[in-house]
Amino acid sequence: MSTSISKFQFYLYFWSRRLLFLPLIPFIELNHRLGELGQYRGIRITDVNLDDSDDALFLDMVTEALKLIEKNDLRRFERVCRHVNWIVNSELLSLGRYQRIFRVCYLDFLGYGVAEEREKNVVRLALTIIHEATHGHIFAKHVAYTKSLRIRIERLCRLEEERFLEKLDRRWKEELSEELKFDPRPWIDSWQQKISERFRSMLKRIDWSRIINVESRALAAKEVGNHRESLELFEKAYQLRERDQGRSHPDVWMSRLSIAGALMSLERYSEAETIYQHILSLQKDQLGELHEDTLVTKQNLGVLFYEIERYAEAEQLHREVIAARESQFGKNHSSTLNSVYSLGVLLKEMGRCNEAVLLFERVIEGGGDQSADLIESARDLLETIESEDSD
Repeated sequence: MSTSISKFQFYLYFWSRRLLFLPLIPFIELNHRLGELGQYRGIRITDVNLDDSDDALFLDMVTEALKLIEKNDLRRFERVCRHVNWIVNSELLSLGRYQRIFRVCYLDFLGYGVAEEREKNVVRLALTIIHEATHGHIFAKHVAYTKSLRIRIERLCRLEEERFLEKLDRRWKEELSEELKFDPRPWIDSWQQKISERFRSMLKRIDWSRIINVESRALAAKEVGNHRESLELFEKAYQLRERDQGRSHPDVWMSRLSIAGALMSLERYSEAETIYQHILSLQKDQLGELHEDTLVTKQNLGVLFYEIERYAEAEQLHREVIAARESQFGKNHSSTLNSVYSLGVLLKEMGRCNEAVLLFERVIEGGGDQSADLIESARDLLETIESEDSD
């Protein structure tokens, strides 16, 4: 890629677009240092995101991504080391961004769906780091990110991702090649956004981070048995989601259901039932009787009915969930067997052990590798029933 401008023109262009940014430089660097989590090969890894609940996971996965690059592509790893001093988790309007002044690779960690498919997301993080380091490499060649060149620059950065992917296990190429197909439209849409639109989008992204932070704290409080604090935090998260997404959004319903779960932990069953019944009605109407969210809510309502000794209603709801999952997935699908196991536990607690045994045996006989933990739990409960019978 060639340009017709001199180095002087290049730096004049670069700094003229960052004059207003200069007074903020000391504060930005201080913010990065305060959020530092660790280092790998001299690259500092830091988190300035509002949600600090995933700091350890961010450090671990970014370190794994850097090790993956180092192991499989030493040349591109050396490029990363040369052009990236910091890897920073921050709220963004994209998955990644490069900032030359501090040689920062910004990542929006939340955008990688980190709760699932960890190994795949480590590869995706590695690809983004290579993409942003390529921006640094192009800058070092005094190629300006101008309107006439920026699509070519982004295409080259994406090409570097594809070249790295070629060096990995074949399965990653099969899983991620479609995702890496170059489409300039998202970049063009971003460049054409007005400043006011970008500002509003960024505020929404920050609000989303705040919601995730509150929900993470609520789950942490629940895990240690602090159910009152957990309830307060789930209620706060619900208010934030409702304000941001509106009452009719399914994510807002799920937030409301988290409140119901916290109320159950506090044995406030009447309030919890009201929420479950209301959300279940909405889910049936708008998502359908067979939607997974509807079935999960129905099963949780069944658990509540058991707790308040409404056994017939509890059993009926569990059997409805089993029938729905059998019709959708088949009798031996892991989701179906999970519901069968739940009904078995319910019947065991109700003293109907002979019926429970049949259900646990069904789980053991029908379950495969995906249901290994479920099978082990079913075997344990069978042994418990047998030992109680022998006594």
